[in-house]
Amino acid sequence: MKTSSRDHLVHLDNSWGYIPDGLHVWNKMQRMYNPKNVLEIGFHLGHSTTWMLDEFTDAKVTTISPAFEGTLEGACLIADTRQRQALVMKDLFGDRFTWIPKQTCDAFDALETYGPFDFALIDGQHTYEHTALDLNCCRHFGVKQLLIDNIDQWQVLNAVNHSRWNMIRMFPYASDDDNINVMGLLVS
Repeated sequence: MKTSSRDHLVHLDNSWGYIPDGLHVWNKMQRMYNPKNVLEIGFHLGHSTTWMLDEFTDAKVTTISPAFEGTLEGACLIADTRQRQALVMKDLFGDRFTWIPKQTCDAFDALETYGPFDFALIDGQHTYEHTALDLNCCRHFGVKQLLIDNIDQWQVLNAVNHSRWNMIRMFPYASDDDNINVMGLLVS
């Protein structure tokens, strides 16, 4: 069942990096892989989660993202908004949506309950260390193919190049802030 409205989604002024609506990559992933149990690393405010749940109509999405982000100004606003968004998403999508409010390194025990996963989206912290951990997490939980956002950033690309994942395709897109970003499709 596709949602008829996107009114539940919010954009914060002090936040960035929303994958835009209308990106045909989700439909391609549905046709190519027909995901049933998806791991998303990097829920943020639920935009990508919504696109996947709308397109992958028979899938469940388990997403991880910390409840609180550091000590930067506005972090409390983001954390409160993220928690509200998770509740809204649960109301909209029911058992098809699960949010684990943790970072990848702290989420392994909780993920055991929901895995194995057949597909993943990585859009978490874009450092080499976090990307390498996220890629290893996906492998640990049975993921065979995944999309990784921001492969155009050197630390993300470097982590992918040093992993055992193979990039088979790239999907460039213009983000909400008109920058060109690139998603990579990786297979194990």
